[in-house]
Amino acid sequence: MKKIVCLSFVFVCTILSLQAQTTPNFEYDVYGDGIKVEDIKDYSSHELGDLIARKLQAVENIYLLRYETKVGLNNSEIEVQKPDILQSVEKMDKYYKKAVKKQLLSKDEAVSRLSKYLDIAYFVFYEDSAAFERALNKAKKTEDIITIFEQVNLLNYNTKMEARN
Repeated sequence: MKKIVCLSFVFVCTILSLQAQTTPNFEYDVYGDGIKVEDIKDYSSHELGDLIARKLQAVENIYLLRYETKVGLNNSEIEVQKPDILQSVEKMDKYYKKAVKKQLLSKDEAVSRLSKYLDIAYFVFYEDSAAFERALNKAKKTEDIITIFEQVNLLNYNTKMEARN
């Protein structure tokens, strides 16, 4: 009987230890007011509406570094900064568009969720996000990416968003 109790205790501790290792929380301080959508003028239309279109453009503006070159056929180069985050944002964008088309999610709910994740991507750009990027790199499915984004805690951001509502 003692062996069963001890083995059960070890088993439970091992599982809790593994869960703690596989579900890290990412905390980032937030400075400023975030994405000022009213300042974004040059953006493409989006199936989920103007807010998402503007926020996507803002995220792309900070993650894609464009510069002119004088050599070669193409006159410009684009460097992707923090590609794991940008690729994750693009996957979530496709995911939510499909979910709305298939009526698995309401448009308002998709906009709310994706808007939150775009805000996170915007704020995290300015932070040391190596652990967050590694976690996103390991994620194979969009659902896993969403789970990782849900683990982000933006300090001061949540307080600001609650005050706005």
